[in-house]
Amino acid sequence: DNHWEVMFTGQNNDDDSDPYGYRSMSKLTKEQSKLAPPAVKVFAGVKQFIDNFIGSMSPRSFQFEAAKNEPSRVRLYNSLAPRLASSHGYNLTTDNGAIFVTYHFEKS
Repeated sequence: DNHWEVMFTGQNNDDDSDPYGYRSMSKLTKEQSKLAPPAVKVFAGVKQFIDNFIGSMSPRSFQFEAAKNEPSRVRLYNSLAPRLASSHGYNLTTDNGAIFVTYHFEKS
């Protein structure tokens, strides 16, 4: 069974007084699973998770990160993050830290 599940958590207020949790699952059809290369599957799954999260929660801001010791994930997120920001009306900033690359999204 080809699926991924992701859990997002955050706060609706700056003072952490209104926390939320959001769970999303992505499931590939058998044809998608057979035809798509692994990187395409991951890209599509991550995009679907974030699209669902933004559509359901409408966050003012959010972030995710990729460990620098996973260069394929960094390349994936470097490609995905600008597309997500543009398609959902967010400004994107990237913090290239020592261990992680962090992608910050703030509503335009």
